[in-house]
Amino acid sequence: MIRAFAIGLSIATMRLIFVPALLVLANLTAAQIATVSVASFTAAFVAHASAAELWIRLTRRSAVTGVGAAETA
Repeated sequence: MIRAFAIGLSIATMRLIFVPALLVLANLTAAQIATVSVASFTAAFVAHASAAELWIRLTRRSAVTGVGAAETA
C-alpha cells in the first residue's frame, strides 16, 4: 500500500519537475520535450520508490521467532 501511494505521488512530483524545466529550457523541440518528460518521470519515480522502500524497512517490525520453534518441536 505504501509503495502504491508513493508511485502515485511520483506522478505529481514529475509535474513539479517537468513544468519548471520547460520554463527554464525554452524553445524545445518535441523530441527534447519527450526527453525532459521521461527524465523527470524517472527522477520522481526513483526518488519516491526509494523513499517508500526506506520507510518500509525502517518501520518494519522484527520477524516472528515462533515459527522456527514450531518446526523443531
